[in-house]
Amino acid sequence: DSCQKCAPGFYRDTIGLFLGRCVPCSCNGHSDQCLDGSGSCVNCLHGTVGNHCERCKDGFLGNNSLDG
Repeated sequence: DSCQKCAPGFYRDTIGLFLGRCVPCSCNGHSDQCLDGSGSCVNCLHGTVGNHCERCKDGFLGNNSLDG
């Protein structure tokens, strides 16, 4: 492992000093993977899509009583 690579659930925010810092992915609890630099979520689960797993896939309906 490298100290230059962020832990799972984090991405490298390249805005700022040095090589950036590791900040948490913001995927609404539907993924723990996101792209370095942008923070765009990948491999969204639970029928979700979007840069932050914030929308329902076609054919899926949301449940406002659940978080995320």
